[in-house]
Amino acid sequence: MAGDASALAMLVESLAPVVRVRVTRALARRARARGRSTVNDVDDLVQDTFALLFRDGARVLRAWDPARGSSFLGFVGLIAERAVGMTLRTSKREPWREEPTDDVALRTLCDAPATAARLEARDELRHLLSRAQSRLSGTGWSYLKWLLLEHRPVDEIALIAGTTPDAIYTWRTRIKRLLLEIRSELHAEAA
Repeated sequence: MAGDASALAMLVESLAPVVRVRVTRALARRARARGRSTVNDVDDLVQDTFALLFRDGARVLRAWDPARGSSFLGFVGLIAERAVGMTLRTSKREPWREEPTDDVALRTLCDAPATAARLEARDELRHLLSRAQSRLSGTGWSYLKWLLLEHRPVDEIALIAGTTPDAIYTWRTRIKRLLLEIRSELHAEAA
């Protein structure tokens, strides 16, 4: 075919059905064992097989030897099945490495209004905590982290801090008041 584009197109056209059938068969055998669908993977693996067949000046195709007893199409089919096996054994290229996300979970994850609201809430919390940290002493900031971020019990915090539970309750009230004040400021600034 030495550079003859029409001859190459005819060759690809005649090989395509064999490659597709053998890739589909090899993929289906492995997919059944894993309980997977092969619909989305066939086209990719067919393309990979053709890339393998024509790499390095069609070195793989030129390796066919009729004396070994296999027809040319049988040889190409064997190469296609082996290519699928190699791809599925190579963990980086294996199409079923991860469990698929079911449609309901995917729709939930991609729900734009809910995602936007969560991102806005995180951003507001980040600003709130940043301002609170700048206004609290080191002790007050520790109490805020233990009470609100780590959800530790008052008695445990009192023991860690070497103070009374009443002192922690006082700090908790002070911290909540400060956070409400900062939240009002943030909302006023946003408006």
